[in-house]
Amino acid sequence: MAGRNPVDAAGAIARRILRERSRPGSPVAVLVRLTRDFADFEFDVPNTADADGFIFQYGAANWFSEPTFVLSIGRQFEVVDADGQYEHFLQVHFEFRYPLDDALEAARDHAEWWFPEDGPSFDSWLENIESSPIAAITALREPRDLVVVEDRT
Repeated sequence: MAGRNPVDAAGAIARRILRERSRPGSPVAVLVRLTRDFADFEFDVPNTADADGFIFQYGAANWFSEPTFVLSIGRQFEVVDADGQYEHFLQVHFEFRYPLDDALEAARDHAEWWFPEDGPSFDSWLENIESSPIAAITALREPRDLVVVEDRT
């Protein structure tokens, strides 16, 4: 798959996008802009329907030392071995973290996937995210962090 980036470079590419292209704005709008930029990069993944997709998710996270609400858009890549057999998935997220408050806790957990062969266009999916209720809720709050997170599953 000539001309495509290796999947193991995805985290570094996302960090570079965050460092070079992050601009002020509402948190959801910032995530959407960063995600659009990240989607411009092609990666060396298998030619299957679920080898390269995106997830929009938010909710309370219990793995931090302080009560935290996480809002992110991530990209998931299927990683295969030399024989083309499934090895694992790599997820790379642009992630806002907020101190958890009553309104954020009331928002509950949410996860929504997008893959190229499913449902609406990528642009429509992102537009729906921008108009989601969580966009208004998070726009009124100061995030603690905006980071790139890599997770292997």
